[in-house]
Amino acid sequence: MEDLISFSDSSVTEKYNTSNHNSLDFEGFLGSKSNQNLPIQFLSYMPPALTVDCTNLVPTIHGSLQYSWAQLPSFCPQRPSVPPLGAQHLPQIFHHPFHTDTYRFAASNTCSYTMQHSNSTPELANSWISHEDGSKSTYAKDDCPQRQLYSDRNFSKQTSKMNCTEKERHNDLIDLCDVNSEISLFSEVRPSTEDDILELFDPLIVESRHKEKEKDLQVLSKRLLHTSVDTCEQMHNKGYNDKNLADFSSSDSENSEIEEKPKSSFNTTCKEGFSINFSENSNLKNPKEIGSGENIWILKKDNIFSTELITFCAELKQLRSEFTYNDHNTNEGLVISAVLENKHNSSYNVKLEICSELYVGPISFTCDMGTSIEHVISHVVCSIFGDVTDLSVENFILKVHGLAEYLTCDSTLADYEYVHYCRKHDEPVCLQFIEFKDLKHPLARTLQDDTKVLDIKPTNLSLRSSLIVSFKAVNIVMETLKNEVGKLKELAKNLKQDILQPLGVIQAVKAMCLLLFHVETTEISDSLQNLKGFCKTFGQSGCQMDFLLSQEESSSEHTTAVQSMHTVKDNTYMYDQFHQRLELIVNQLYGSVYQLLAMFCQAYEVDFIVESPLALKLKPSGMKDATSILDTLLVHVGSIHCCLPQWESNFDNFSILCTLCHGTQEIASVSTLKPAFVKKSFFDRIVFDEWLEFQTVCLCRLPREAKLYFTLTGIETVNVESRQVEADQKEKIVIGWCGIKLFNFEDELCQGDYLLGFWSDEVKKEMGPTLSNPSSNCPLLQIRFNEFENKVVFPCVIQGDFATTYKDIDHLDFITRKHLLEIVQKDQFTTISQEEKELLWANRHCMCGIPEALPKILQAAHGWDWACLSDIYFLLQEWCPLPPVHALVLLLGQFPDFKVRYTAVQWIKNVGCDELCDYLPQLVQALRFETWDNSPLTWFLLERSLTSVRVTHHLYWLLKQNIDDPLVGRRMQLIMNALLAISGKAMRKLFKNQESLLNSLSDIADQIKDAKDSIRLPTLLQGLESVHHSLVDEPTVLPLSPSLEVCGLDVQCCSYFTSNTLPLKLVFKSPDKGAKSVEAIYKAGDDLRQDMLTIQMIRIMDKIWLKEELDLKIITFTCIPTAVKKGIVEMVTEAETLRKIQTEHGLTGSFKDCSIAEWLQKHSTSELEYQQAVENFTLSCAGYCVATYILGICDRHNDNIMLKTSGHVFHIDFGKFLGDAQTFGNIKRDRTPFILTSDMVYVINGGDKPSEKFQNFIDICCQAFNIIRKQRNTLLNLFSLMAASGIPGVTENAVYYVQNKLLPQFTEARATEKFTRMIEECLKSRFIQFNFFIHSLAQRRFTGDHNDQLLLSFSAKTFTKHTDGCIKSVEMISCQKRYDPEKYYVYELKVTRENVSHSMNVYRTYREFWEFHQKLCMMFPLAKFHPLPRGSFVGRSNIREVAEQRRVEIDLFLKQLLKMAEEIAHCSLVYTFFHPILRDQDGRLTQNVIPRGTNILTQEQESFVGVKSEVKLSIIYKNNSLFVMVMHAKNLRSSKYSAPDSYVKTYLIPDPHKLTKRKTKVVFKSTHPTFMEMLVYGLPLNVVKKRTLHLSVWNFDRVQENAFLGSTTISLEELNLLKENVKWYPLNSVSQ
Repeated sequence: MEDLISFSDSSVTEKYNTSNHNSLDFEGFLGSKSNQNLPIQFLSYMPPALTVDCTNLVPTIHGSLQYSWAQLPSFCPQRPSVPPLGAQHLPQIFHHPFHTDTYRFAASNTCSYTMQHSNSTPELANSWISHEDGSKSTYAKDDCPQRQLYSDRNFSKQTSKMNCTEKERHNDLIDLCDVNSEISLFSEVRPSTEDDILELFDPLIVESRHKEKEKDLQVLSKRLLHTSVDTCEQMHNKGYNDKNLADFSSSDSENSEIEEKPKSSFNTTCKEGFSINFSENSNLKNPKEIGSGENIWILKKDNIFSTELITFCAELKQLRSEFTYNDHNTNEGLVISAVLENKHNSSYNVKLEICSELYVGPISFTCDMGTSIEHVISHVVCSIFGDVTDLSVENFILKVHGLAEYLTCDSTLADYEYVHYCRKHDEPVCLQFIEFKDLKHPLARTLQDDTKVLDIKPTNLSLRSSLIVSFKAVNIVMETLKNEVGKLKELAKNLKQDILQPLGVIQAVKAMCLLLFHVETTEISDSLQNLKGFCKTFGQSGCQMDFLLSQEESSSEHTTAVQSMHTVKDNTYMYDQFHQRLELIVNQLYGSVYQLLAMFCQAYEVDFIVESPLALKLKPSGMKDATSILDTLLVHVGSIHCCLPQWESNFDNFSILCTLCHGTQEIASVSTLKPAFVKKSFFDRIVFDEWLEFQTVCLCRLPREAKLYFTLTGIETVNVESRQVEADQKEKIVIGWCGIKLFNFEDELCQGDYLLGFWSDEVKKEMGPTLSNPSSNCPLLQIRFNEFENKVVFPCVIQGDFATTYKDIDHLDFITRKHLLEIVQKDQFTTISQEEKELLWANRHCMCGIPEALPKILQAAHGWDWACLSDIYFLLQEWCPLPPVHALVLLLGQFPDFKVRYTAVQWIKNVGCDELCDYLPQLVQALRFETWDNSPLTWFLLERSLTSVRVTHHLYWLLKQNIDDPLVGRRMQLIMNALLAISGKAMRKLFKNQESLLNSLSDIADQIKDAKDSIRLPTLLQGLESVHHSLVDEPTVLPLSPSLEVCGLDVQCCSYFTSNTLPLKLVFKSPDKGAKSVEAIYKAGDDLRQDMLTIQMIRIMDKIWLKEELDLKIITFTCIPTAVKKGIVEMVTEAETLRKIQTEHGLTGSFKDCSIAEWLQKHSTSELEYQQAVENFTLSCAGYCVATYILGICDRHNDNIMLKTSGHVFHIDFGKFLGDAQTFGNIKRDRTPFILTSDMVYVINGGDKPSEKFQNFIDICCQAFNIIRKQRNTLLNLFSLMAASGIPGVTENAVYYVQNKLLPQFTEARATEKFTRMIEECLKSRFIQFNFFIHSLAQRRFTGDHNDQLLLSFSAKTFTKHTDGCIKSVEMISCQKRYDPEKYYVYELKVTRENVSHSMNVYRTYREFWEFHQKLCMMFPLAKFHPLPRGSFVGRSNIREVAEQRRVEIDLFLKQLLKMAEEIAHCSLVYTFFHPILRDQDGRLTQNVIPRGTNILTQEQESFVGVKSEVKLSIIYKNNSLFVMVMHAKNLRSSKYSAPDSYVKTYLIPDPHKLTKRKTKVVFKSTHPTFMEMLVYGLPLNVVKKRTLHLSVWNFDRVQENAFLGSTTISLEELNLLKENVKWYPLNSVSQ
């Protein structure tokens, strides 16, 4: 017969035949190849009723004890000594360790685990037995004769006694019913559901036990009542239900009922003073009934939620109760139009168009932006009603037309973002006039919502979808273990039994480990080893004789022992002692199982808890301050369970680095000393078994928010050929990490055992609050902390009073004050030295009046332990408040202290709700750095959500973006659930409808991707039809804004873009009559978080510029990620990509300078409109140059830059940013700091020649750049808060990237000079245009989704008879020759319209006539038009004779056209062709046309007559030097050259030796050169004031002498040199 032993590796099943082995080898189970080096461990589990008669353990059996107990492993890392044979005291096996989460014995004389001193490692009692010669007993297989342990006959007899039915097939268990079946101990699938366990273990449970279970549970409540009062009270306080209690007290059926017993007391004392006391209040029949150590209670919890969640739920209800439904200030139920916190320039005029159902047609009028809303309403009331005697302004309200947002009466037009948006786009402000009685509050909370808030329970907020391990599953496995132990005990009572079979117990224990995520603790392994060793010695007298004789044959004392062992079965006394040994082993086994269950309950949310009366009594009850404990921090690193299969093959050995941190600051670290390896047991595991001591860290110095991180590293396996590599040269690979907070939510110090789940190294530990991986499939680390008799708590901080030390900074000496201010002026992310920190901390009480110094003061704090907090908290109390935006820095991860973060939130509360939305993404990410869910920031966000619909809406989608984050997803889901619970039924329905809409769009997007090209559009339209009907039935708002109401789709206008991800172009219908459609793009496949962050930063930059009264006409759009790589984007209307604009001039249009200018002219109907478009283009181009440079936006091709018809330029698609340059193979496509091309400069200059306009553009760029540099802390703080968001590319390095881009080490003048050089670099580079060309070439297949085939190329819009008036006649006037610069001919036409008193002349080229003819033929293919010859438009065809011939053909064509049918002669194409364009305006045609024969050079020279040359300088004295910035010069001219090669030369006169000569570089061929160079004179101020600055401009000539262009002198004495002087200075003596 074969005995089968299964190892951890499921692929290998090793068979051990009894013919080759002495006995069944359990080393496969326990993962140990040798017993000699195993540490001894004996985990005591001593229930209160256990009787151990230690005095009767006589030396005659000492040999047997020595034989069996020498195999017991220990907690100690060393092998303790064992008393010699024949000693007068017992083996110290009963001196067990003292642990909270295992069963500890608390008798008065018990030897417990104690710390010897603060630097010591715990020393446990010795449990080895030594021989007199100093040797130690070990077990060898050869000591026992070979014998077959299990015969078929004996095994069948055993199984019949077990009374087990055959279990269902499962590969994870040893089959008790059929030993010959080959079973694997390791399964690929871990049982994680209740059904798996029930299916697995139902066959092992006797049917009768199920019938008795209900009766046992009924009796259990009585048994609990008779237990000690303290125990019952503790259980009652925990909320346990008696009927949910499972008690594993005994396997005997006669113990199912409780008998009354007279009160008695037992006291058993061991020789070493070890005693076990039994209270006279014991309700047990006798000690033996519960002395088996099976008194483990698995209690079903009615409440499975943590204390933190219960507290969170209670505070949430309290918060919600403070905002009642009838408080209209906080429960408006509608969206108030967003306001600007920083008002600017309200003197502009805007046009208002106000419509109302009470009035036919809109009411239009113009007013300045400073007009109050109340005044606007009064004007409308007067216009509609006339008599306003009985009317009140308060009865009416204004609503934005097309948006569900409202304007309040106590404000002005200038307050609102919408009004500024309209002014920026030169659009009228469209409003709707509504009576207050008709106003609806669709999103308001109701009385029913206020009532239901009382029903909010942790269940509503809980994130747990299903139990990982259920009470029922653990109950079944535990009962199976109890049954198997009972069977083993029954077999042991049989004196005729030759062997004991422990496989049933081992199977049940392994099943428990399997159920609890493959965790097999070393305590369980040691307990099973002891049990197996005991079963081997049972009844083996021959083996025992051989063993004793091998010790010392000459010893008569030993001979007596051997003789007594020969008759052990006949000796009742010896049998009792043998049975007591079995009880101790079972106690140890149950104790190890209890320890595992207790750790599991603490690590995971389960619906049960494991307890015992003794464990409840021994739990720490009193409180002790952590500040009173001087011991160093100790942590025991046990084992790693659930090892990944590849670890053993990929790594030679493993180590763990333990790091103590406070926030982002590392306090101390220590590593394991011994390398560990993957070992085999039930499952693979890595055993460290090391105590790590932080010798420099005492428990009294621990910060409250301290965290302990464990980083697992592996030494990579090397090839055989490279085995000679030194150990220190082998690469250490970080495998994973986990962590634990040293103080829990109730500020209690961690004690006892813990299981921590490992995170992959790809998950960065600084990215969230979750330290232990809650997954059931991750590796687990078992650790243990030092234990104390009391709960150790972090004490309350005593508020100190340091008022006597407070001084103003002015009391410090000048040098110290200057040094402190220089440190404070550094941005938050510039490293300060240790000396600077000491200086800051020493003068901290003198700087309370400098708000921006606080973050650096806190960084310089000497510590964050209890002793230091009093001083820090006093500083927070006395400090001058930071501005709300700057207070965001205190929410970074480097400031984890609760009070610091609370103070920051109090300062941030001063911000308005609309401005809060600007920084809401960062505030949501700051939740990552909160130590607990119940934090001030959480309550601040939830409180604001109750006062603002806009905040609620934005907060929901920001939280939704992060729920899939592994570290912070649970917290985000919790807060999102809380938000939904308190926001009311209407808001919940709104979010539900939005989710439904997005799910439908996601399904359609997937269908489009799977469909063929030919059926994509029909598939899209078909899918959108159902979405349209859903929106008609139940309108909703888009996630883009809570005011974007939609009630359907214009399906025929919807389409898709032909890019890789096939985004959907959606056109939604607005419920407001006459309102514009809402256009949006739905994307599936792109991570839109980068776009969202980039757009947010550009919007914040724009608000910073507006605050400084610099309006750069920035256009942004809204982007909302709604799921992983899914989201919706606002579509900017009336805009086109730069590629399409350039390709209107052919494939090489990117190399032509006039493409953008001509496109803007085409879309401008007047000269004034065109000039406004140029201004918009100049300002917005400057803004985006600065923004894209700072943010490092890359992948800038001409499809990522768009232009509105109003001239506003803006960028899209920010997938590559923060310097992540796009490459084509090894070619870097982004080679310039930002995008600025010659066709853009052509628009700014108004032509191809440099002008003053471009100098103004440079000044605007530099001004905008320096404004952002001054506010760089705001930008850096926002980026730093997003560094842990998980957005690709957004890391700490990204923060430093932005910091470097802002040039913090430069002065404002040097930064201006630097940015000017970058502008020049962009203009010199031809690679930008080449990149545009390559992209256009690659996108030739793009035809777009616009139906513009019949649109004329020179007209931006389509016009009709109704828009322009009916055309009566068209008459050819003349044919004119023009030059621009090549010769061409235009035809002047006179167009007469009905009801128009005067006619209008239009000018068209023959090319345009031919295009018009071709489009007509395409529109009306059956019509016969007079043909126009194609010919050529260049070369010899552009002569007078050809032009005259074409004039005749055109005249015939027009006469025939006007005589054709109505639908042809008056079609939209005809009216579009004759609609006036910019060139038709007076003087526009000849403005840039030069008559033939004119000398261009002479004309340019004549244009300078009467114009003075000037130079722009910036002069300031600082840092003991005079700084002269030569900025620009204009109108420079020379007698020889129209555009000189100029440079500037300066002197400080008098200077006879020309020592102060300075000059700039040469700017070639420019009448308006830009120098932007700093000239520095290091002279004392008193000397400088006595000098005069002489400046001259020269024309550089390589052959002849340089020509003098002009000069000026500036008296420095007349200037305030301590202040910057910027001015244009005229140049005199210009050569003619």
